[in-house]
Amino acid sequence: MEMESRDEWLKALAELQRRGVKIIRGPLVHGFEGGTGPGTLPGGSGSRSFYFEDLDGNTLELFADGMKVPDGQPFPTPDYKDLVDRVVEERAAIAAE
Repeated sequence: MEMESRDEWLKALAELQRRGVKIIRGPLVHGFEGGTGPGTLPGGSGSRSFYFEDLDGNTLELFADGMKVPDGQPFPTPDYKDLVDRVVEERAAIAAE
């Protein structure tokens, strides 16, 4: 579920932790902006997310800051495609080691 803002996302994370809900993955940054740690998705949107289970055992994701790409526009855009491609290649090389 997309949160309205990063502030709302952080409040939700804090509240769930206060209530003892186990965060099963995250918090994460999806995209090359998130570094090389677990949970990064090299070509991702830069969104922040975390995952937890509801009372029925369903995995839920709360996220914020998703990139908005206008209809018909390529991602990544030509303005920074070389950067994204280079980071993806570097991460693949590190993972292959």
